[in-house]
Amino acid sequence: MSDESPDGVPHHVPVPLHCAAWIRVIPYAGGVDGILQSGFKIYSFGDKDIPDVAFSDSVLGNTTVDDPRDLRRLRRLFGSLSSVALPPDETRDLIVRSKDKEI
Repeated sequence: MSDESPDGVPHHVPVPLHCAAWIRVIPYAGGVDGILQSGFKIYSFGDKDIPDVAFSDSVLGNTTVDDPRDLRRLRRLFGSLSSVALPPDETRDLIVRSKDKEI
């Protein structure tokens, strides 16, 4: 059985599950600002009657975030992380290059 899909991409290489879902690596050169934060998800429903909400994950549990100031902070953090993250194609290439290396 081949380790590659029909398009020649190894199965372990991230491909978008949906046009808006990507995996991106933040390289060490990008700095540690924001990386040490807990994970979070921001949900925006595109409807003014349904407010945005975020969920923050940590080892101590999950927190629902709905305060507009906190949502702005999370959006700024996401913007900062996105600005230093590798683009999806470079992330894929990095994963392919390092798949056989010990990290």
